[in-house]
Amino acid sequence: MLFGAFLLKRMSEEIKTKSFVLYDSFFEAAGEMKMDYKAFGEFVVLLREYVVLGKERRSDDYRVNALLATAKPQIKASTNRYRNAMKGKDDG
Repeated sequence: MLFGAFLLKRMSEEIKTKSFVLYDSFFEAAGEMKMDYKAFGEFVVLLREYVVLGKERRSDDYRVNALLATAKPQIKASTNRYRNAMKGKDDG
């Protein structure tokens, strides 16, 4: 279930990304790990840096790192679907 999206700006060689999605499952996992708002906020900041800026950083909080490890494959899959859709759009 989609919770919401953050509008962000980024330019890359292949695609222009303006947003990324925070899925409800991220919130559920954070709740299961008893993650407080500060730690979840750090997760969102690090996820944004990963998606928009291409930076991969780690946290001192193992819960943030665990949540990032689960989010990254979903983000990569979404980005690949987007790229493939854009290729199809350009081809025809």
